[in-house]
Amino acid sequence: MGQDVHCIATWNGRRSIGTASLETEEIIFRGEFRLRIPFKTITDLTSEDGRLRVKIAEGTVTFNLGARADQWAEKIRNPKGVLDKLGIKSEMLVSVLGVNDQWFLDELASRVEDLRLGKVARSSDVIVAAINTPSQLTLFEKLQGSLKKDGAIWAVRPKGVPEVSEATVMNAARDAGLVDVKVVRFSDTHTAEKFVRPKLSR
Repeated sequence: MGQDVHCIATWNGRRSIGTASLETEEIIFRGEFRLRIPFKTITDLTSEDGRLRVKIAEGTVTFNLGARADQWAEKIRNPKGVLDKLGIKSEMLVSVLGVNDQWFLDELASRVEDLRLGKVARSSDVIVAAINTPSQLTLFEKLQGSLKKDGAIWAVRPKGVPEVSEATVMNAARDAGLVDVKVVRFSDTHTAEKFVRPKLSR
C-alpha cells in the first residue's frame, strides 16, 4: 500500500497540483502531468525545507511535501526488503511451501533459525505458500491447521494470470474463513498477499 500526499510538483518547468504516491519501489504522481519514477532510476535525491527533489535522466522533479519530505527521502534511500515487508522476524517459525526462488530462501535462511522448506510445521508463525494454479486454492483450508492462532499465511502468486488473480485468491481465502490484510510486491513476476484468521476466531 502506498502513501498519498496532495501536493504541488514541478517538472522541467511545468507546475501541477496533484497526488504523489510513495509505493514500495517507485513514486507516482497524478496531476496535469503524470509521472512514474522507479527508485532505481533516481540519480540524485535531496530533501530541504519541505521539498523533495528527485533527479532522473529526463530531468528533475520537485515535490512540495512539507513534513513528509524527509520521511519520503529516507524510505527511498532505504527501501524495505521482502522479509521486512512480510514481517518475518528471526524468532519466528516459518514454513515455505512451493516457493523456490533461491534469493528468497537464502535471505530466509540467514534470518530465521527455525525454517521448514517443502513442508509445513505445526504452530507455524508464518506460512509462505505458492498459489500458481487453481488447484492450489484449496491450500488455505489445509494450512490453517498448522498455523498459530495469530499467525499469517502469505500467498505468493504470479502476476497477470487470470486463473489465480487477486480477486480469485482473496475469494478462496475468505471461503476458508480468512481475511486479507496486506498486499506487497514479492518480485518482478509475483505478488504476495497476507491472510489471517478474524480476531474473533483466534
